[in-house]
Amino acid sequence: SYVQEGADPRLVAHAKDGKFTITNGGGDRVLYGPIAYGPVADGPVADGPVADGPVADGRGDQGRQDAAKVISSLEHIAKWKIHLALTNPSPKIPADAVQFVITANGAEQSCPPLTHVELAYTRDKFGETKPFYKARIGSSFNQDLFCALLVFSDDFSITAGLLEAGTQRLATPFGCAPDKLPLPVQAASGREIHCSIDGAATETTDELMLIVSTDWFDAHRYEQPGLYDPQVTARRMDAGPPAPLHDFFTRRVTFHTTRSSK
Repeated sequence: SYVQEGADPRLVAHAKDGKFTITNGGGDRVLYGPIAYGPVADGPVADGPVADGPVADGRGDQGRQDAAKVISSLEHIAKWKIHLALTNPSPKIPADAVQFVITANGAEQSCPPLTHVELAYTRDKFGETKPFYKARIGSSFNQDLFCALLVFSDDFSITAGLLEAGTQRLATPFGCAPDKLPLPVQAASGREIHCSIDGAATETTDELMLIVSTDWFDAHRYEQPGLYDPQVTARRMDAGPPAPLHDFFTRRVTFHTTRSSK
């Protein structure tokens, strides 16, 4: 597998005033927290995607549970960042052999060159309406391909549910009669994909990643729950999902969604 050149998955957990805060490696952006903990010394306590050694010198079971929660959170965010950086620097599939089309704000655009979409809630006398987009994938390649759409949300979840099978065959049009050409693969079976903002927040960011490969892979193995999900309570170790084994490429579109605070 490949990670984008220059990607920095390092994370730091800071202990201060009875709470842990997880930031990026430079310490200038809070990624998660604050998390309450048992008595520990203030200061940075972890660096890595996974810290070496104890992350907290807690007292008794509560201290150990707090340390395990911080380590689990660090690993969870690091895995999310590493998966988001997945890329292949030298794919052999021609760039124009796959068409990735996004429909949003009444316009249809291809990725590339599209990389960023601004979406906004609208409001009328009946209340708020969530913005939406649609996505489809087509192929003009000379053999069948396999594709997946991964959604990376700002709660550090990853989902592969926009395609019903997770990984779906992208059929080649070669050898097909004009009236038998394969249809594009439609995200969410062609339905509107709504971008939601939880609670009192006024903005959110989601990353949509297309993976296209010459061989089948299991997109569901990239999935993980949100960091705020109750499942994320203890350290979990696994080998992680493999990238496609042969030729593949990725494309990404960032969706930034806003709504009025009023």
